[in-house]
Amino acid sequence: MAIGKLLVLGATSPTGKLIVKRAQELGWKVTVYGRRTLPEHAEDSSIKTVQGQLDDEDILRTAIADQHVVISVFGPSSSRADADVFVPAYRLILQTMRCVGVKRIIALSTYSVVDPRDKPNLLR
Repeated sequence: MAIGKLLVLGATSPTGKLIVKRAQELGWKVTVYGRRTLPEHAEDSSIKTVQGQLDDEDILRTAIADQHVVISVFGPSSSRADADVFVPAYRLILQTMRCVGVKRIIALSTYSVVDPRDKPNLLR
């Protein structure tokens, strides 16, 4: 019996794959959402896969509904990626979560998300 329902956004990333694997080991019922589905997720009958864009409100609502927790690890993979899509995406995700009553989110980012107040370091 599952201990809860977990939606993973960004499950195709290395971090996302680890989260999916570990969540399954711990007994979570996992749903993955993304632009594409990995073969290992599609072939695993215990994983529910939902394909969609970050701005597709209807599909996103379907994926978020009835979840207990959302873990988001999507983000740009390099500092040259256009990060303008992520703020509206998180607005929609949080708005949708409120509408369907999901109260828990863990959101991680990557080094490539830059804040103007960041100090120079070895990676930039």
